[in-house]
Amino acid sequence: MNKKKLSILTAIIAISACSISKTASAAPSKILTFTNMPVWDYHQRNYDKHGNLRINTAKTTFNLNNEEEKASYIPMFKVDEAELNSPINIQCELKTDEQKDWFEKINKVTLEDATKNPSLERNLEFEKRGNKIIIKGNQKALDNNKLHTIKIYSEGKDWASISVNIVQAETIKVLVSYPMNPRTGEDVRFKLDNFNYAILNPVNRVFLTHNNVRKELVKFKDYHVISEYLTVYAENVDTEEGNLLEPGKYTLEIYADGFKKAEKDFEVIKNEVMASEKNNSKDNIKIKPVTSKITNKEIKPSSVDTLSSASVGSSTGADNSGSEETSGASIIMQTNLIYNHDLLANALILNELGLGTEESEGIAKRFELNTISWDAVMNEDGTHINDFRDYLNAVKDAALKGDYLTYDEYIKNENSKEYKNRPYNVKEVLEDNLLGDAQNFRTVLGLETPSLEVKSAVMDKDLILESSDESYLKNIKSITINGGIKELDKSLYSIKDNQLIINSKVVKGDKIKISISATGYKDKVIETKLEKILDDINLKLEKEYKTGEDVIVTGLSEDFIKNINSIKLDGKLLLTKEQGGSSGNTYYEISENKLTLKSGLFKEDKNYKLEIDSKYYGKKELEFNITKGDEKSNEKTEIIEEKKELPKISVKIDRKSTFMKKYDIKFLNSGEWINNITGVSVNGVEYKSGLVWGDSKDRYAVYKSDNNIGIGYEGFKQNEDNIIKVKAKGYNDFTFIISKDGQIVLDKEEKESANIEEKLEVEKEIDFTNNISISKESILIKKYNIKFLNSEEWLKNITDISVNEVPYKSGLSWWESKERYAIYEADKTLAIGYESFNNEGENLIKIKSKGYKEYAFIIKDGQITLVQDEKKVESEDTNKEAVKNEKSKKGETKEEIKEKEEAQKGENKESSINKDENKADVKEKENGKVENKDGDKEEAKEVEEKVEVKEEDSKKEAEKQDVEKENKEIEENKQSAEKDFSGNVPKLIKNFFGDKYDLKFLGEDEWLKNVESVYVNGVEYEKKSYLIFGDNAYKILESDSTLTIGANQFKQDENIIKIRSKGYKECTFIIKDGKISLVK
Repeated sequence: MNKKKLSILTAIIAISACSISKTASAAPSKILTFTNMPVWDYHQRNYDKHGNLRINTAKTTFNLNNEEEKASYIPMFKVDEAELNSPINIQCELKTDEQKDWFEKINKVTLEDATKNPSLERNLEFEKRGNKIIIKGNQKALDNNKLHTIKIYSEGKDWASISVNIVQAETIKVLVSYPMNPRTGEDVRFKLDNFNYAILNPVNRVFLTHNNVRKELVKFKDYHVISEYLTVYAENVDTEEGNLLEPGKYTLEIYADGFKKAEKDFEVIKNEVMASEKNNSKDNIKIKPVTSKITNKEIKPSSVDTLSSASVGSSTGADNSGSEETSGASIIMQTNLIYNHDLLANALILNELGLGTEESEGIAKRFELNTISWDAVMNEDGTHINDFRDYLNAVKDAALKGDYLTYDEYIKNENSKEYKNRPYNVKEVLEDNLLGDAQNFRTVLGLETPSLEVKSAVMDKDLILESSDESYLKNIKSITINGGIKELDKSLYSIKDNQLIINSKVVKGDKIKISISATGYKDKVIETKLEKILDDINLKLEKEYKTGEDVIVTGLSEDFIKNINSIKLDGKLLLTKEQGGSSGNTYYEISENKLTLKSGLFKEDKNYKLEIDSKYYGKKELEFNITKGDEKSNEKTEIIEEKKELPKISVKIDRKSTFMKKYDIKFLNSGEWINNITGVSVNGVEYKSGLVWGDSKDRYAVYKSDNNIGIGYEGFKQNEDNIIKVKAKGYNDFTFIISKDGQIVLDKEEKESANIEEKLEVEKEIDFTNNISISKESILIKKYNIKFLNSEEWLKNITDISVNEVPYKSGLSWWESKERYAIYEADKTLAIGYESFNNEGENLIKIKSKGYKEYAFIIKDGQITLVQDEKKVESEDTNKEAVKNEKSKKGETKEEIKEKEEAQKGENKESSINKDENKADVKEKENGKVENKDGDKEEAKEVEEKVEVKEEDSKKEAEKQDVEKENKEIEENKQSAEKDFSGNVPKLIKNFFGDKYDLKFLGEDEWLKNVESVYVNGVEYEKKSYLIFGDNAYKILESDSTLTIGANQFKQDENIIKIRSKGYKECTFIIKDGKISLVK
């Protein structure tokens, strides 16, 4: 290299000058810096082509040809952009036999992951036809319009990757946004419709044509993009070359990844007023170039080409640290970086000579511009870490005297300054300006550790490691085991010659991880599996046995027993007495290395098969024969277990959880009974123990501390009573019923057998005078907070709450507050969700508390009052019933119609009974006549019964016809009263994650406010105030005129949405290909 050219390097980059010295240790090995960095870049993990995490620099040179090296047998590819969900055609130029062989051996085509991790690649369906590779359309991996990287694998050869632009079908629509009538010398802003993207702005090239002259505009010099707006500058920021300085017709061309080419013709008219003035438009976002203080080179402006228009440092997003396309949503963080000295020096030299590559320029820019402080320089083994500024000044001082100071000479000087700070984690800058994976700084320091060979690794035995470097072993200062932070006591390891011996006390488990720290060396971590020395196991019977006798099995060892997983007899799992196997004397015991199988297991004379599964040992089997014993002897061995009397249990449903899909049933005064529960059955179906979210069907769980049993209700009968039977060791079975309306029911027999406690308590009263206050909360949870002073016991024992006769459930949260309440005893507060309240009138709150009389309160206009008069409460109920009846007449809801039908049937039935009683007397007289005439009482009675049956059938038929007629009239009145939907098609917006859709109904506030049901593809959705991923639910945001629908039931092709709003006819929408239409 020409030394005259190198002389242009200044002392401030003396690190580069050090790299050309012929002295072996002229320069440091690494440089430690503290820098700014987007969080996105820091957490990005980079992989090599074999799928291994990259940590350290692999080379320190740069490819000046800027050409990717690839095998000659990989052909050239040609691929056009493809529409979303359409096939991708890749043309291969097969000129040589090697290329044809590579093509024939193609066995896999994948979509590269954003992290470039091969293990995360997604396989694509493809076929080969001629010299084409055709990737099938409609694949989930390719469901986003963007620039994708496709990798093609050939068996036994290198893979190839190509970029494919998958575009959305709809073209970007370009509109002149500001000014509407552009004039010469003014910047022009364009709005890009149908231009939706996630994070990185995809615009990559922009062309402007005027007077048949087409030129490419330079980002940040001639134009910029913010969100869906593109602004073209009237003139270039640097050269002041005109873009929009002449009047006439212009054509704008826009190319963006994931979109078809967009064009816009527009006219610029002559600006007579401002022809000689600078454009002072408020939208003229021109960025003045910044110059590097180190290289005096211009720095490219920070990216504003992002969704949020935030200005951040450079990065190519997920896979290329140091570029200009970082998401504006990134958050800047600070961290420590290590630069390989030779790599950095080469990058700086190439840039000074104007020969820089994209990678070398990125490394130089990162080092010069993003660095907050240059902290330290260090040698290869990390035994010397020195202050960067002190070292740099020493080099410059020596240069002024005509001397050249090497790093070795510097560290030998007694005045050299040590850098004492030690960061925890660091990342190394790699040769392509990406970052290696984070590593503990201690692993960077010191000499490479010699190899340690595991000589012996046996469970519960001393572990022996052997090294060829005894000096390394002598410098060991600490050892930790299995990732712990506590150092191993020196009494638990020893060094003998070239061996490190770890005491058997810590050699436990299936594997062990040993971390070793030695002075002057990098930390060493060794992981190894531990062998297990197995005992000889020979199962056999102690003697021959007959039915009704305990069977003893020998040949077990202590270690074998300690690791037993299961014991089975004829395939059936056996339990210990404590686990519940005592019933029928069918359990097993282990004592003194012997297995005892209890006599209840052997009621038949036959061959039995015993199977014992033990960790490390696997399954051990024993087949044996049991002969027939004395019948009387067998009878004596049957143990009749004495049953205890059931305690005075009080049962109630604590709550019904829709999240866990279970009933929580509280058993008060249950004593030891609840601690001995062994099983639960519902309608004769035995339930399994262990109830978790996502797996509650046919399962139960006992919460002993809460006196609760949770029972999954997914297997319950619908609209029928469900019989629950609970078994407890030492007690008779306890049976109760959960009725079809969700209530606990106990008939007289069950009450007597269960000895249910039924005490009539004197109901206490509370003085609420001046003790109640109320506040309304709407930020996170829509609720009233009602504080009851001096009412702690009453509040603690609340069992039921209703609002306007609607029962409320316990358990109120930010995602579910409708018809819910919660009690905060510490704050003496009752919280009630108000989403179902009557906003225009009074709301009657009834509260029941155990041991107290029922109280009623009225909430109106944010104020609460105690209802002192019970008649007033009854009056409130009567008024509400009247309102219900009125609604029923109008046919407002199906539920109210049904209630009216039931009530009407009850009245008709009672009326018919009274009429029948009156007719009965008449029939008796008629019977008398028949009897007197024929003298046959039996014949008279039979005639009378037939007449009654016939009349009863006629009555029922008439009643049925009346009800049907009334329902028909209600439905007709309802339909005639319903208004038509206006016909305005809402604006459809799919959220970023694709789990929900927003339907904006502008001008439909009244209709939206009264929406009462939503169906998606025939599935009814639940109304919620907050949607969770995977919900079959919808929510209404009236302030934004928006109906949000969860996409859980959506299909890929066509989706039918049916919406019913109170007072309106049902309307149907179809969502297809991202568009929504109204079915008329």
